[in-house]
Amino acid sequence: MKSPFEMTPEMKAFADQSKAFAEQSIDTARKAFHSYIDATQKALGTMGTASSTHASVTELGRTAMNYAQENVTATFTFIDKVMRAKDPAEVMKLQTDFVQAQMQKLGEQTKAIGEAAAKSAMDAAKPRM
Repeated sequence: MKSPFEMTPEMKAFADQSKAFAEQSIDTARKAFHSYIDATQKALGTMGTASSTHASVTELGRTAMNYAQENVTATFTFIDKVMRAKDPAEVMKLQTDFVQAQMQKLGEQTKAIGEAAAKSAMDAAKPRM
């Protein structure tokens, strides 16, 4: 007797096609994101540094962009792992590990951006000569 959860050849073919489409879509999104990041970093690189305040703000922007890139890259890596998971238990473990790692990163990134913003504010408050 067949299991009610057993895949027919048609269902398997559909699942394989869906997975291939999802992988292609993720790859396209990854490439688009990296193009966006490259363009943004080039734009930040062309900004002049007329003052220390401007330099601090530009550096804060670069830091935020680097963090965004790290977070999106981690998300793409997570998606790749989920796409290759063997069973729901593995998906749950991957999800738990990903969320824990991202929460730790978020705390570190928030602290660093807060410190950089405070430095920018201090630089802006310095008397000009």
